[in-house]
Amino acid sequence: MRQPPTARFIDAFAEAVALATERYPARAFARRFIEAVEREEQAWAAAVGAAERSRDARFTTAERDLLEQTRHLLDIVGSSEYEQERHTALRQALRKLRDLERRTGWQLPAPAALALEARARGVLAA
Repeated sequence: MRQPPTARFIDAFAEAVALATERYPARAFARRFIEAVEREEQAWAAAVGAAERSRDARFTTAERDLLEQTRHLLDIVGSSEYEQERHTALRQALRKLRDLERRTGWQLPAPAALALEARARGVLAA
């Protein structure tokens, strides 16, 4: 809410929800609803873009590269047919995350770490 793009999305979303009806309304009212939903979609895209830029801005180019490598490795963990490849990719991804933490002091948020651990257990057990 403190970021203007997020506040604009919340306002646009509230407007669209307020205009939603159970039945098809009069044509003019329906047009207002459609326009409100379009504004909400645009505000959502802007808020997501601003969040991504803000998130990435705190890292150097090398650190962003490290994050991208980690994302790629986690994709392999979730998609590879080969158990050994999944194990190797997971070990490498966790090593890269520890390296990022050591370099920057940043830590993977606890809910994300728990979700990663649970997903990895399920993927590696498959």
